Amino acid sequence: MKFFVNTLAGFSILLSSFVLPINVFAEDLYKLPFNHSIDIKKVRALTRSKPEKLLSVIEAMGIDVQLYKSGKELNPMYSGLKYADQALIQVGEFEKSYEGRFLSKSNPEYQLKKDVIILKDNALPYTLIHEVMHSMLSSHPTIDFDFLVKFKTFQFRQRKTYNENFYNLLIPQWREDILSAQEAVIPLVYGSIQNIQSQEAIIEKILAKEISKSSPYYQELRRLKGLRFGEMRINNAIDVFNEVHGAIQSGKDAIIHLREGLDKKELTQDGPYNLNHIDTNVYVRRSDAMLSELLKVKDEILKLKKFYAEKI
Repeated sequence: MKFFVNTLAGFSILLSSFVLPINVFAEDLYKLPFNHSIDIKKVRALTRSKPEKLLSVIEAMGIDVQLYKSGKELNPMYSGLKYADQALIQVGEFEKSYEGRFLSKSNPEYQLKKDVIILKDNALPYTLIHEVMHSMLSSHPTIDFDFLVKFKTFQFRQRKTYNENFYNLLIPQWREDILSAQEAVIPLVYGSIQNIQSQEAIIEKILAKEISKSSPYYQELRRLKGLRFGEMRINNAIDVFNEVHGAIQSGKDAIIHLREGLDKKELTQDGPYNLNHIDTNVYVRRSDAMLSELLKVKDEILKLKKFYAEKI
């Protein structure tokens, strides 16, 4: 049996525990982890098109490709495309380190009439196809920002509690602050990983299979970088899971430990400190509900890891 272990929080994945179809690549419609599915015929319309036809195929899909100045030699394939204006670059949060970025018209922040890809003017067509494939996968347009905001609050409250004074958990308001931050982030974990890490891994895995050495789009270094990037994204998803899961579990354990200390008269409480048996049971019950909700996320990460390990 093969194991994948992320050492940050001991998240162990037993690859043989979950069964996906014998060959997920066997059907035209791929059923994929995190509730994704993709029509391989649409992918092959891109990967099997002639280079001179690729932009026309993308345009027919309702996607507008706009360029970003790389400061390097223009890829002649993109000579007929316009450059994105600064307003779009800013609202799309395109950074210099990016090769391309897909902007969905369904995201109200962008106020777009059609899907747009911002692409570095020297980018490989392989990367362009990658960005187009984002339009084929499930996504929640606004969840990334919501998750980022709530995750930062979650992290801040975790650090504040354990860095300042562990015994502050005896204060009812501190406990509520911790629980409310955790409960705010829990419903967004699945959607965030579905939007970001799982999409990147799925796309790179499929492209590694569909763009063979005989393809005009094949580039060995880009393929290897893409596969490494996909694996890194899966590991990042595991890290996110571990951080959230670990915080909830450790908070639950801490409350139980504090209550036991009070029962044994090893600790005393007065003033703002108040943790009775009812409070303890409520905290544990709310923690268990969150841990239960995270099981779905763990299951999908397991499936994603197994999918990624499948032989091409």
